[in-house]
Parts: sequence; structure tokens; C-alpha cells
Amino acid sequence: MRGWTATAALAVGALTLTEFVIQSRVGNSPALWRAAALISFMSAHSDAMLAIVTVDTALMGFLIVFLTGFRQLVVRARSDLQWLADLVYGAGLAFVAVTLVGDSLEGGAALDAAGSHPNAVVLQALTEAHTLLFGATGCLLTALILGVAGYISRISRVVPRWTGILAYVVAGSNLVAAAAVFIRPADTVAFSEAGVAVTALSTFPWLVWVVTIGICTIRHAPRGPESPWRCSRAGAGCGSRRRVTRPWRARP
Repeated sequence: MRGWTATAALAVGALTLTEFVIQSRVGNSPALWRAAALISFMSAHSDAMLAIVTVDTALMGFLIVFLTGFRQLVVRARSDLQWLADLVYGAGLAFVAVTLVGDSLEGGAALDAAGSHPNAVVLQALTEAHTLLFGATGCLLTALILGVAGYISRISRVVPRWTGILAYVVAGSNLVAAAAVFIRPADTVAFSEAGVAVTALSTFPWLVWVVTIGICTIRHAPRGPESPWRCSRAGAGCGSRRRVTRPWRARP
């Protein structure tokens, strides 16, 4: 279970890096009200946009595997936390669904731009819709996921407790990024619904947390059966473990 969870998390990181490389070559799109520039930009980069959509769809598949594994690890360690683990899993599936809808809208815009007669109104509408899904909607769902995941990480100890603090910080940054929905998107405004600051405050930290949890599930895996092992207070953090022994008592 830990191996699958870690592999899925690392795959999420690799696919995110792939998306970043493609997006950096594409660059930022012009403002939506510049119809001619928007048509020209999307027509020139429609193939790259479709590639990003394809990579993101695969990324969401691995994210589902990661969320399933994380939930199972928590439930095995603390069955009383199942309802919180289910909340993380359910909110994660909602996030995946929202992202896939946004990918479909972005893919539709790319297909329209690749046609012989791209329509500026269609491109603007599809772009505004997927920007909202990737922006405020996604940020609020991510904040819910990380807020609950941070709590259960700290009390279940399936991963080091400091990852819970990291989750709280990332949840807070996503709440800040969600406020960008009230700022009109423009190429010169970093903190806007389509600005680079939203990505820096929401998407990037969220995926850093996922990869971090994946690494920790391997480094802090119990040696042998999980039940007889406990974290040693004298050791260096949760990575140091000792076996709990019980003295034998002579029967009368």
C-alpha cells in the first residue's frame, strides 16, 4: 500500500514537471478582451494546449491512486479517523472532477482554435470558465483537502507530524489564492484569476505536499508488521522506531 501511494505521488510530481515544461514554452496567453491576439495565440499553441490537457488527465488518475492509498494508510493506523479520511478522499475526488471539467473546457478551446474559423467569443467563454474552475473553485477544494489531511497526519502518525504543519500552510495559501477571483485577469496583473501568483500560491505548493507525502510513506515505513512498532521518543523523529516488548509473566 505504501509503495503504491508513493509511486502515485512521485508520478504526480513527474507529470507536473512535464506540464510546467510545456507551459513555459507556450507562455502566458493575452488578455481575454484582446480578441485578435487571443485567436492568434491559441491557434499557434493549440497542439501544446492539447498536450497539457492529456498530461493533466493522466496526472488526475495518479492523484486518485494517491488519495486512495493515503486514506487506506490512515484507516489502518486509526480506524476512528475513517470519517476524516473519507472526507479527504471525497473532497479529493471532487477536486479531480472539477479539474477534468476544466481540462475539457481548455481542450475545447484548443480544438476551436485549431479549426479554420476560430471564434473569439467561444474562446473567451471557454477560457473564462476553465480559469474559474482552476482558480477559486479548485483552491477552496484544495484548502479543504489539506486542512483535514494536515489534522489526521498529525494525530495518526502515518507520516511525520511536520507534514501536517506543511498541509496547514498550503491550505492557507490556497485560501489566499481563492481571493483572486475578485481581481480582473490581465497580462500585467500577477495576482489575478489567471495570474502566475495564483499558481505559485495554490497549485505548486499543493503538488509539493503530495510529493512530500509520497516520499515520507517510503522513508518512514514500518520495518515489519506495523502493529508492534512505535515511534521512539528518544530517537530522531518518527523515522527512528523501536520494538515494543512485553515482559512474560509466569503463570501461577
